[in-house]
Amino acid sequence: MELANWNKIKAKRFELNVEGYTETDGEEPYFLTPYFGVLPENVDNKAKSKLKKNSLHQAYYVEQPAFSTVPAHFHDTNQFQVFLDGKAVFGKKPINSVTVHYAGGHTPYGPIITENSAIKYLTLRNKWDSGGKKMPEERKNLVDVSRVFYLSDKLNVDNKIKKNVTETEIDTILWEETSMLGIAIFYIPHSKECNFAFPKMGYGKYCLVLSGSLLHNSNKIKPLSCLYLEKDELVDLKSGDDGAVVLSMQFPIEPI
Repeated sequence: MELANWNKIKAKRFELNVEGYTETDGEEPYFLTPYFGVLPENVDNKAKSKLKKNSLHQAYYVEQPAFSTVPAHFHDTNQFQVFLDGKAVFGKKPINSVTVHYAGGHTPYGPIITENSAIKYLTLRNKWDSGGKKMPEERKNLVDVSRVFYLSDKLNVDNKIKKNVTETEIDTILWEETSMLGIAIFYIPHSKECNFAFPKMGYGKYCLVLSGSLLHNSNKIKPLSCLYLEKDELVDLKSGDDGAVVLSMQFPIEPI
């Protein structure tokens, strides 16, 4: 298990400039906060030289300002995105927080367009990706695979944890029995252990704390903190005195 504790990583935030992706008509720039692994090559031009010394999964937090557009594009790898704060138009669909997106490798998506509201989101991958390939310019580089795309409605992430509740409640947002692709919200009562598991194991998963807290080595893991679990890895973590609401996202078995 690897942990990205928001209280420790938020200081790594920096202004993001990627040609063709971070142009804006507003006054505020993009920002990025690294969570796990090596950043894409179009963000860090020394990325490939760092890969041998780092984990291959990759995650980071993007703050996209108002009046900006991330163009339609695709990636070589499978990914989740969690829209946590703000509003945007994703493709043609208005989205609001909290919304979860999944795109399989070589599945085009977007654009992501903001108007008078910024939006903040986590991008989560179980393999390193070199960076987005814009559409339609990079269409010739699309690999002929089954396209997998999912975009949730706004998740009603109310804190269902009450003092008299003793069992964990699970809201399953997406579960595909064949591929093991899964998204679920775990509502964990105070001081209760949970491993955020799906009916079957996939190819690793991320667990994002939405509210409350988890405990790890006597430290509180608070909202915006994230865990990464390798395939076949199960870890029981106890919730804090205030319970915890955790979004669990499992990658499908490969190839897909």
